[in-house]
Amino acid sequence: VDITERKELQRKQAQLAAIVESSDDAIIGKSLEGIITSWNRGAEKIFGHTAAEAVGQPLLMIFPPELVYEEEEILARISLGETVDHFDTERIRKDGRRISISATISPLKDADGKVIGASKIARDITEQKHAEEALARSEELLRHLIKHTPAAVAMFDTEMRYIQASDRWITDYHLEGKDLIGRSHYEVFPDIPEHWREIHRRALRGQTDRCDEAMFPRADGGVEWLQWEVRPWHAAENVIGGLIMFTQVITERKRTESKLRESEELFRTSFESATVGVCLVAMNEKFIKANRTLCEMLGYSNDELSLLTFNDVTHEEDRDIGRSFMLSALSGGPKSMQT
Repeated sequence: VDITERKELQRKQAQLAAIVESSDDAIIGKSLEGIITSWNRGAEKIFGHTAAEAVGQPLLMIFPPELVYEEEEILARISLGETVDHFDTERIRKDGRRISISATISPLKDADGKVIGASKIARDITEQKHAEEALARSEELLRHLIKHTPAAVAMFDTEMRYIQASDRWITDYHLEGKDLIGRSHYEVFPDIPEHWREIHRRALRGQTDRCDEAMFPRADGGVEWLQWEVRPWHAAENVIGGLIMFTQVITERKRTESKLRESEELFRTSFESATVGVCLVAMNEKFIKANRTLCEMLGYSNDELSLLTFNDVTHEEDRDIGRSFMLSALSGGPKSMQT
């Protein structure tokens, strides 16, 4: 029985050793003094030192000078029986290249439970770190571009929570002093009509919508006129990560257009109802439009006058005076004459 148990123990030990040796992670044994006692193939691959070169050497040989203090702190915790979990740091390969690793260091105990050393499992996360740093730079650039773009732009996740908003968005929608990031758009604007919510849902399904003029009721009872576009944005593997809204408040433009229409209507009314003859004449003296009073005075219809010049309806004896008057009026001179 003892022989059978011993063989089974040897088999398990051999199996464990094979697992350790074939692991892509660095699995390192060290004493409480920090001397390397074992060094698997994963450690050779990650750090560049062979087992023959590493075993018997202080583990500090792979530490950057400014991080040597970490080993003292780790050994102190190991001596107390603590485990150091998922410790991200940097180490130096044999070729001098600095790499990022994520390590877990556990105490090794003898049969009596006494701590006699430590095992370290380390994974090279250099590429992951580079990718994370590149992503962070990209996200920071995106935040900067959105924040400072001269347009009103806001970026949302799939739950319609704010990820970023431009300064113009905050100004246009009177959101100064409000912390938007992470808040629901529907919390910020609780009175958003259902048709707007449906536009958001369509964008989150992959559709892009746009409109040149749309009325948007504000929470304070006012109304804004918008020109807008809502489109999805995509995360990794083309998965929709949320939506982006581009809007331009055109309320002032709409007010100006409304005032212009009112002014034009007032002009048309005054023009047509005037009891004196009124006309518009082009630079070449051709009639553009005449009111009813002038048409009756001259005996022409508007269409007939549009084929004539001011000179054509002026008495032959007064044409020189009329032409001088026209030229003077166009240059800012006298605005009246009798003929």
